[in-house]
Amino acid sequence: MKKIDVKNIFQNSNKVFLFILFSTSLIWFILKLSKTYTDVIDFNYELTNLPKDLVIKKSDGNQIKVQLEATGIKLIGYHLFTTTIDINFDELEGEKNEYHLTNDQIKSVVQQNIEIPNETFAVKTKTLNFSSYQLYAKKVGVHSRLDVKFAPGYDSIAKFQFFPDSITLYGNQKILDTLKGVYTEKKTISNVKESLEDHIAIEMKDLDIKDISQEEVAYQLEVAKYTEKTLQLPIEVINVPNDIEVSIFPKEIQINFEVELQNYDAITKKDFHLLCDFRKRDKDDNVLVPYLKGKPAHIKKIRFNTTHVNYLIRE
Repeated sequence: MKKIDVKNIFQNSNKVFLFILFSTSLIWFILKLSKTYTDVIDFNYELTNLPKDLVIKKSDGNQIKVQLEATGIKLIGYHLFTTTIDINFDELEGEKNEYHLTNDQIKSVVQQNIEIPNETFAVKTKTLNFSSYQLYAKKVGVHSRLDVKFAPGYDSIAKFQFFPDSITLYGNQKILDTLKGVYTEKKTISNVKESLEDHIAIEMKDLDIKDISQEEVAYQLEVAKYTEKTLQLPIEVINVPNDIEVSIFPKEIQINFEVELQNYDAITKKDFHLLCDFRKRDKDDNVLVPYLKGKPAHIKKIRFNTTHVNYLIRE
């Protein structure tokens, strides 16, 4: 006679019972969730399309209370997942820095943001009130904190250009009065051999302001190959009285400078105007100091072979 395994039958019976219990509970839970319930949900809201020159304060907290009639599944979803209602500033009513939204207006806004039938919800928040204060604006220039390290023989033709070259700051007037400009973020660019063009962010961490017209600007830096050139320039003495004659030595000065390779041959002594001002002479040593009044725009690192010119007065 075959022996009956009572223990195995008991274990299998327990599994079947637990399976039936779980399935029944799940079905019961699903049926419950499919039923319609009424609950009050707190929805967060945010103001959009705000004017740049206003700071808006919410006087009634940050939530709108809505009584909803919906299935249990939908209500659980509203509780578990945050839904933010957007309110366009242009929809607010009021004047003199005091604004509000009525119950009917709130209900309209809720319907715009959440797809629910009109007859299945009611807004419990009677009104939303807001106050505001004026921000002041100030336009300031953009300054570079870009550290450019050029490859040997290369240099910039001009300074950094920013687009736009100025931006508008919004904030407290006393703070704005102390700000003369804004700076880009720090950035190092090495071994530069060609012109630069990119975007860079404005450094915001030290700016105690409410808003800024833009947090990023475009920049350009023209770069070219440079080489050294030498010229002998004649000296002109100015502001000499009519009743005296002045002789100088030397009559010419050698200057060295760096010029764009492409403009090397185009630069001649005619592009320079080398002067000594007799009124600014050193009377004790009979010395004049030469200086350039006119020169080509893009030449760099100008050096004279002498910084003093001796003079002799003949009456």
